[in-house]
Amino acid sequence: MRARLRTAILIGLSLALGACGAPYLRSGDTSAHGGDWETALVQYRRAAAAHPESGEAARKLATATDKVQEIWTKRGNDANAAGRLGEAAEWWLKAVNLSEGEDAPKKTVAWKAIVSNGSALEYFGDVAVNEGRHEEALACYEAVIKVHGERVDLVQKQLDAQRAWATELADEAGSLERRNLPGAALVSDMRALQEDPLQQDAFHGKDALTKKLRSATRVALQEVKLDDHGYRGLGNVLLAQASKGLSEFPPYGPTKDPNALKATYKVSILSFEKHEETKKGVDEIANDEPASTVPVVNPAVVAQQKLIADLQTKLAQQQAEMKKAAAPASHKPTDAQKSKGMAAARAVDQTRAQLEVERAKLAALPPTVMPPPPPPTWQLPWTETTRTVEATVRFEVAEPDFAEPMVVELTHHITETDRAHDGNARHHVEPDPLDLPSFDQMVASLAAQFDDGAQVIGQAKARRVERLVAQGRELHAKGSDPEALDSFVAVIFLAGPEALPDDAAAFVAQHLDAEAFKALVAAN
Repeated sequence: MRARLRTAILIGLSLALGACGAPYLRSGDTSAHGGDWETALVQYRRAAAAHPESGEAARKLATATDKVQEIWTKRGNDANAAGRLGEAAEWWLKAVNLSEGEDAPKKTVAWKAIVSNGSALEYFGDVAVNEGRHEEALACYEAVIKVHGERVDLVQKQLDAQRAWATELADEAGSLERRNLPGAALVSDMRALQEDPLQQDAFHGKDALTKKLRSATRVALQEVKLDDHGYRGLGNVLLAQASKGLSEFPPYGPTKDPNALKATYKVSILSFEKHEETKKGVDEIANDEPASTVPVVNPAVVAQQKLIADLQTKLAQQQAEMKKAAAPASHKPTDAQKSKGMAAARAVDQTRAQLEVERAKLAALPPTVMPPPPPPTWQLPWTETTRTVEATVRFEVAEPDFAEPMVVELTHHITETDRAHDGNARHHVEPDPLDLPSFDQMVASLAAQFDDGAQVIGQAKARRVERLVAQGRELHAKGSDPEALDSFVAVIFLAGPEALPDDAAAFVAQHLDAEAFKALVAAN
């Protein structure tokens, strides 16, 4: 692989995948401390891109650049010493390209190595062309052109080699497609177009493969299948709510593509409860009512008048008993009858005496008095009503190529409480009527809370990504690189480049320069 393409490991990752700052600075430090300056350079590039104002990121990036430049220059020197000039050209050119500015590259050791080995590199390239090793030839030609841009004849050699290499890559893409590896085939077509933008087979193949990959990674979720278990009120609202989430995790969702993988999205209401509770209480409220200045009937007079009335009633009863005891009889009364009559008479005398005493007390009482001060507080009775709705809902995505469905079970509830009272006109407190949403309104609000159920689609998507990444890694470990590349490209179409771990992204980037890597990302 030529240096221009391999540079994408650094440039492609740092530019196409984006940056997010501080975490990359820390991971760069970890790699640098372990001696892995190439990985450190990638991380420092990302950190500097996220925070271009950071002097620390810029300083560490400069240090890592110098270290990597030294490493790549030495690799080039070692390859040159071993007679592998195509490989030497790659490493030297990579080292030179790390230097920015008009004159900086010319000051590098790698630049000087290319200059001092210019004829050998050109000859090695010519031999490689004659033997059909166009990729190696291009590495040599590009290295020499880097330091001798005026060599028009060498530029023509480069163009001829590029066209030949582009044709080989287009043919390879066709072979990969026939092996049902559209992702790897697309990368090969894009590589061909990097070398020769007019390569017709690659141009037409790229569009067809892009369409095929979009279709192959699309998962059709056409509708929500609802099992309301008889809770129709909640089910109707929940169905409408869940249907909105079908398109939140593309390429999962409704589609007209007949070739899309068909999956099902099922929502089941496992339980639903609604109930209302009430409790009563009293509030003690500070009394700001002023004291009255108008006299009122003396309560003691009223009480004394009642007492006298009761005594008069008692006296009347006693007199009736005495009269009955003194009534003439047909025979002489017994001693017992006499005793009973005397007792009744004495009771009458006693009650008359008590009446006189109580009448005297009544006469001594004032008829009116000032009213007592108002109490410090007054009581306001209230009734508190609480309404609650709660549901447990199961969200499920079943895909034909996975043994088990992806399942999420969620429980949400809504509770609404309000107090009501009749008010108190005397204290100028208006009535407070009950103000609670209806159960229908609460059910609608409850259904809205289950919008997070759509996360099951995202989890299904993440599971598919994980499987593709694991599959790609396993294939790469076995030496099946085209198959591994196909899996990783499928991840990009399924979830974007950010879903690729660094090792997988670097593997893809090895095959494409930065612009082609971005084009691949945009294609999804």
